[in-house]
Amino acid sequence: MPHLGVTLLAVLSLAASTLAFALLGLIARRVLQERKALSEASRAKAFRADLLANLQDADSPVLKPWRGDPVALDVIIHLLQLVRGNERVSMLAIGERLELLSAALARLASKRPVHRIAAIRRLGNFPVASVQSALNDRLASDSCMEVRLEAGLALARLLALPEPGEVVAALDDGSFASPAHRLVLRATAREHADAFPLLWAAQRDAPARFAIVDALGELVTDAGLTALLDAVVAPEPQLRCEALRALRRLGHPGAATAVLASLDDPEWIVRVQAASAAGALRIAAARPRLEALSQDAHWWVRHRAGEALARLPKALAA
Repeated sequence: MPHLGVTLLAVLSLAASTLAFALLGLIARRVLQERKALSEASRAKAFRADLLANLQDADSPVLKPWRGDPVALDVIIHLLQLVRGNERVSMLAIGERLELLSAALARLASKRPVHRIAAIRRLGNFPVASVQSALNDRLASDSCMEVRLEAGLALARLLALPEPGEVVAALDDGSFASPAHRLVLRATAREHADAFPLLWAAQRDAPARFAIVDALGELVTDAGLTALLDAVVAPEPQLRCEALRALRRLGHPGAATAVLASLDDPEWIVRVQAASAAGALRIAAARPRLEALSQDAHWWVRHRAGEALARLPKALAA
């Protein structure tokens, strides 16, 4: 038994020593991180002063020591959110002259998707040809869907998305169900308003059809409205719902007839969306049907019909 006590004491001592070393390691790491943060904050302040003092002179010798410095890149990214006009143009020129984008561009070749995504988020602030070319390459060929989506979002911010068919092909994950898919396709619709409606005819049975119909709600064009009016009578109830939501967002008066017809849809989920659209578009002619729907067998239909009736213009007294 005495030997057992000695062994136990030795084990406890070893465990305590291991814990103490681990805690010391954590403390040392925290101290180093804090020192690094303070150093970077100090350097950022110094670069900001140099940058603002030489904003009109990209070749100033004062700026040359900052060539390729990631801290300088972070400062410019921050300031680009705050400035417009000539100041913004000057900062972009200085960023290129100091080759601040080189490291971020090189990181697009990292084997780790998280590193490629981080690089894309930094590069997406720079509307320059080299960045747009690199982002288009990631969108078209990266092996990771999350990276391709991030590239699409960055290109959307830069107003540099490729043709709609290329975007759909690049982002095809079999569902197009994520919010990022929707955001990229909406931006594509706005950027390529003439070409985008053609996607509905080409993709009406493809996985992208729901996201395409959603994006059509961004187009205040005759072609966009025509595509939506076709989608609102599609065989799939969920697709009809998508089209009604897009019509509600679009707010085009030409949608009234389709919305009125959808109030009689055999599927209750479609009637819900039709009632919401009728209220949002303030379609006065929908009042009799909405009053009937306020007695619908499905609670959500009754609820949306009541909301819609409250938004319609007041009926004139007889």
